[in-house]
Amino acid sequence: YRCDWSSDVCSSDLEIYCINYITKYREDFLSIRNTMHALMIPLIGQKIITTKEKKLDINSSNICFLYQNNYFLSKRVNENLKYKSIVLFFSDKFVLDFIKKYKIKIDKKSEIELFNFDYSKFEELKIAIKSFENYLEKDFSKELLKLKIEELFLLVLQKEEKSLTQFFNKILN
Repeated sequence: YRCDWSSDVCSSDLEIYCINYITKYREDFLSIRNTMHALMIPLIGQKIITTKEKKLDINSSNICFLYQNNYFLSKRVNENLKYKSIVLFFSDKFVLDFIKKYKIKIDKKSEIELFNFDYSKFEELKIAIKSFENYLEKDFSKELLKLKIEELFLLVLQKEEKSLTQFFNKILN
């Protein structure tokens, strides 16, 4: 068993929190209650998220947005028994500030609690994630972390506006 919380960055006002998560074991399902919203980016291996309504397989070319709630999580390690991901937690306030800053239009009619975005054919997002991963290996400011998260949001918004705005609507309601 090895769990390496090698890089974690926390904002003092708890608007955002980031974990670079690496492990070399497989566990069965783990029940979690996340009290902040999350953006999960598996880099090696897969994550399985189960809710009352559905089961999502998130692989290393996906980004998953999770509303604060109860979930069952499991991971599938790769052939070297390794799992690595970046997990970003963010508050309602962070999302509200983002929506105001970029003047995002929200359709108040529909909302979703979680969604999985495949970025395998989206080169700009691949570059942004790699850049984010590189920043996690160094010390950097809270302001830069916020900008990197905003960059990820804006890139996903370019390709998957409907789902991301429905996710934001769930947070606002």
